[in-house]
Amino acid sequence: EEIDLRDYYLSGDIYLKFLEFDVVWLNGGNTYSLRSALALSKAEAPLKKTLKSGVIYGGDSAGAIVAGPTLKYFDNVDDTTVVKNPVYDGLGFVDYAVLPHWNSEEYGESLKETERNLTNNGYNTVRITNEEYLFFAKELK
Repeated sequence: EEIDLRDYYLSGDIYLKFLEFDVVWLNGGNTYSLRSALALSKAEAPLKKTLKSGVIYGGDSAGAIVAGPTLKYFDNVDDTTVVKNPVYDGLGFVDYAVLPHWNSEEYGESLKETERNLTNNGYNTVRITNEEYLFFAKELK
C-alpha cells in the first residue's frame, strides 16, 4: 500500500498506519523532498518507534540516503530548492552516508564529489551500485 506523507502534514498521526505493515519502504526521488515530507508529516519519531516494534525499514535511492546521518553534500545530486527549508539531518538509522547509484552514468561523477565532501568532513560512506543492495540489522535505541 502506498502512503503519501503529504496526507499526514496536518495530523501527524502516522504511527498507527506504520504499524499496519511488516515493512516500511521509502522510495527514491528527490532526497530533500522526501526528508522534508518526513519532517512535515512528523513521521521521524513514529517511524523510529515503529522500527523498535519490529517493523523493517527499507529504502531505495533517496530512501537509503535519508537513513544515514546527514543529507549535506548531496546538493550536487539533488536540488535543494524543491523545498522551502531543506532538512540536512538524516534519520540516523545507520552511521554512514549511503551513496546509491555508484558509478552510474547519471550520478557517478556527482557522487564522487559528494563522497569527497562527506569524508573530508568526517562522515563514513558506503557505495552501492544499481545492481547492489545493503542489508543491515541494528537495534534502534
